[in-house]
Amino acid sequence: MKFVDEIKQRFASAVHIRCENDVNAKIEQLVAGGPDKLQIISDFDRTISTSQYNNKQTMSSFSVFEACDSLSEDYKKKALTLLQKYRPIEDNTQMTVAQKLPFIEEWWQQSELLLKGLCFQYEDIKKSIEKADLHLRDGSTEAFNKLFCKKIPIIVLSAGIGDVVELILMHENLLTENVTVVSNFLKMSKDSNGLSKIEGFKGEKLIHVFNKNEHTYIETHQNVKVTKNNNYL
Repeated sequence: MKFVDEIKQRFASAVHIRCENDVNAKIEQLVAGGPDKLQIISDFDRTISTSQYNNKQTMSSFSVFEACDSLSEDYKKKALTLLQKYRPIEDNTQMTVAQKLPFIEEWWQQSELLLKGLCFQYEDIKKSIEKADLHLRDGSTEAFNKLFCKKIPIIVLSAGIGDVVELILMHENLLTENVTVVSNFLKMSKDSNGLSKIEGFKGEKLIHVFNKNEHTYIETHQNVKVTKNNNYL
């Protein structure tokens, strides 16, 4: 039996496969290569985490951060204004990626400017995670555990806030030694009152929804090892 036949039997109408021969050949290559040549690359927000739970939209890593109690209401209002301005552009199906790109880059730059100089209690991120309506997709924990046992590297490539993504994975006991988070991490210092002060994001490149490619995460994260003879999923 072909792999695609098994997929269709198990998932029926939930999955549509356009090029069955190509898909089957790729799965055969993954299986033939085995765990030693396999590397997993995954988004986090609404990929590892769910987009909805009980018919309600769940929180992204940015939303979890913005829910921190020690953040000013002024920051939260301005962050919401940016979301309301740029999210419709990101979701606009009538625009090409090339047309959207300048707006998305502007959104991320404005978000960083809004964060700069902001003081808050870093521990509030953990508290916000504990209170957040955030859920991982069914089977995520089992998949992470199997990949850990097989020593298969996982790159979680996120356009969100890396600190939040790492702390969520840690909260779920999934931040194991085979997991690397490549994302926008906060550059921090301490103010005179001992609060965490945001200086911006680490690194020169901000990762957004339209530039999550191989060059971006290689250049922004030295711990990521990508080899050409590997199979990627």
